[in-house]
Amino acid sequence: MDDTPATPPPPRRVLTLHEVFAGSEGLRAGWGLLLFVISWQLLRAFLHPLVQSLIGGSAHTGETMTPAVVLAIEAGGLSSVAGSTWLLARVEAVIRESPAGMVRGISA
Repeated sequence: MDDTPATPPPPRRVLTLHEVFAGSEGLRAGWGLLLFVISWQLLRAFLHPLVQSLIGGSAHTGETMTPAVVLAIEAGGLSSVAGSTWLLARVEAVIRESPAGMVRGISA
């Protein structure tokens, strides 16, 4: 019979919050997509009613919309996408500049 002691199992590795959200290349893709979609929908939910209240009745009643009304509505949508893109870029920059990112060798 073999009297050598069994090797103990390796200790369990505990993930930090930074490791869950960020990988070796920065923010993980799934989290980035989720953050973008949530921020886009929140901005759209805020800006769309604001733009509609500012442009008047033709956007509400089904009348023919003038080019100015269409431009205002589209500008609200474009602003929500641009704001979400800016927010995601700022989050990426913060993750890359964080001490945990520097330890892992992530460079901007």
